[in-house]
Amino acid sequence: MLKNRIYLLLMCILMSCVAVSSCSFSKKEDTQQSSKKKSKKKSKKKEDKNKKSIDESDINEDKEDEEEEAVKETLPPKKDTADYDEVKQQLSDEIGDCLSQDKVMFTLTFTEGADSWSWEIIKETHEGADYYYYAPIDDPCGNMRVLVVEDDVLISTDYGGTWTATTGSYGDDTIKTYYQYINYLSFLYAAIENGSDVKLNDGGLNRHVMVINKKEAEKLDTDPVKLGIIDDAAKLKVPSAYEENNQMLKKFGSDNSKTYVFGPINSEFSIMESVRDENGMELYYTIITRVPNEVINEVEMMPLDGLYNGIKNPK
Repeated sequence: MLKNRIYLLLMCILMSCVAVSSCSFSKKEDTQQSSKKKSKKKSKKKEDKNKKSIDESDINEDKEDEEEEAVKETLPPKKDTADYDEVKQQLSDEIGDCLSQDKVMFTLTFTEGADSWSWEIIKETHEGADYYYYAPIDDPCGNMRVLVVEDDVLISTDYGGTWTATTGSYGDDTIKTYYQYINYLSFLYAAIENGSDVKLNDGGLNRHVMVINKKEAEKLDTDPVKLGIIDDAAKLKVPSAYEENNQMLKKFGSDNSKTYVFGPINSEFSIMESVRDENGMELYYTIITRVPNEVINEVEMMPLDGLYNGIKNPK
């Protein structure tokens, strides 16, 4: 009887332990499953967050791409350096050809408001001597002519009917007017070399446009030898005239700028200098055009050496 009671007691204890162990295992299993669920939820949240972050990143990248495209559309197309090299070569060739010719002719026009004046300048070389001829066209002094041969300066006030020797600035002014063309070309070449922007072929007429301000102009070295345009300074036979013109090109009024339009049209190469105020309004302009070689012989006067000899040795 006692044995039975002890046996029953042991069985009760054993069953209790099994029950406790089972509950503990079940609780542990529940805890593990709960941990797994929480871990899955965290992973899902992390994935969702990463996905959201990636989506936002893609949106931001798309916005940046759109902004970059918008900026690109507003910017002017970059010029190929070869385009600028072509313009520089054009200017250099024009200077070289001008200095090498025995006969060169220019027309100049100055306009300010309703007033306008024009001149012709011719330079000829005969037997090593340079002859310069100045003739106003539309000018209050339209009856005046000036002929310069080295230090000899002759002037006529009756359209070349009679001539007299003169002093003063007539000779220097005539020679400086001739060199203006070469000064303009060198100035433009130096500006391009210095990085000034050029609107190439503006308007589709093979005319180029450049705007220069005082600060930019002051930095330019327009020495054609240093620029590599000519190899010998002696080709500028009157360097003082060239240098004086160069200083004038660098002179600007307060807040003024200068716009240059240049290039060949048909067989003529011309340069326009437009001086403008701070608001971009034009104050005055100068146009200088080189007359084609084939047209020069159609002008009214005989070769300048013949004209000079006729004045010096009248029959």
